[in-house]
Amino acid sequence: MTMSLEKMVKLNMPSRLERRASTIGAQFQAEFDFSAFYDQVGLHPSLLSCFVIRTKSEDGRDQLWQLTRLPMGVRFAVAVAQYITWTVTEPIAKYCSTCIDNVRITAG
Repeated sequence: MTMSLEKMVKLNMPSRLERRASTIGAQFQAEFDFSAFYDQVGLHPSLLSCFVIRTKSEDGRDQLWQLTRLPMGVRFAVAVAQYITWTVTEPIAKYCSTCIDNVRITAG
C-alpha cells in the first residue's frame, strides 16, 4: 500500500539553533544519556494482563507469564519514557529536550 507525501504526518522538531537559544539565561543545565531508560518503565498492575507471553514447559504444557516492565522493542516505549521525563521535569525545567534516551534539562 502506498501513501502520498501530503497525507504523511509531519513532525516539527526544534532546530539545533532553536534548542541552543532556549537554554540562554538558564542557571543550571544537565544532560543525561540513559542507555536503556525506556526499557525500564514499570507497568501498572491494571495493565499486566495486556503484556503476557506464552511459553511451553518441558512437559509440553502452555505457561503464561505477565511482564512487569515494558517489553524491549515495543514501539510506544520511547513515547512513554518521554512523557514521564516531561512530567517529572515540568515544575523545574525552563526547557526539556528529549530524543529517545538522551535528555537535556535547563532550569533557573
